[in-house]
Formats: sequence, structure tokens, C-alpha cells
Amino acid sequence: MSRFLPNPSIAVVPLGDAVHAALSAAADVRAPLLALAYTNADTAGTWVISMLETDTSDVRDYFHMTMDEWNRHTVEGELRTRGYASFAGSIGEEWTNLADGGRVTPLYSAPGEDE
Repeated sequence: MSRFLPNPSIAVVPLGDAVHAALSAAADVRAPLLALAYTNADTAGTWVISMLETDTSDVRDYFHMTMDEWNRHTVEGELRTRGYASFAGSIGEEWTNLADGGRVTPLYSAPGEDE
């Protein structure tokens, strides 16, 4: 199944088993969202961070960041600016690595939601 960014003409890669497992794990801990980060295959040094709703797998929000290497602190700062707080950031841990090079962490707050 493919999910779409807020602009349906921009397709996102199909969600693999690892992402579905991460969505399920995030839902199990009652996180409303899952942050998913992948490098952009078309643009070197660019990461795409998407916030997926755990109950539907739909993309609620996304943004791009230019970084030569993964930097959790930079991504966490942008998430906080946008009103999100991640589980990994709250305990000072790295995001979970996926087998295909992506990274994930549950999100516990979002714009307009109670924490």
C-alpha cells in the first residue's frame, strides 16, 4: 500500500514491513503519530521526515532537512518548532534504525492535541 504526502500527486514509497511494525508498536504505546525519516534518493544530503498517523498510516505532516549525516538533535529541534515531541527525544535516545536505512520514533504530542 502506498501512502501519500499532503499533495496526493507526490507519491511516497510503499510502506514496508518494518514501517508497519513500527506503526503497530507506536500504536501499542498509545502514540498518535510515528515520525519516519528517510534520505531523499533524488537529493544527496536531504532527509524527509514524515509524521504518520498510527491508526490510519496517513501522512499528517512532513518536512525536508539538509544534513550530510543524520543528526537527531537537529531533527528534534525542528519537530519541537512544529509542536511535536518524540519519545526518543524525551529520553535522550537515538531513533530506531530500520533495515532499509530509515529511522523511526513515536510522537506523543502534535499541534492542537493534548499531551
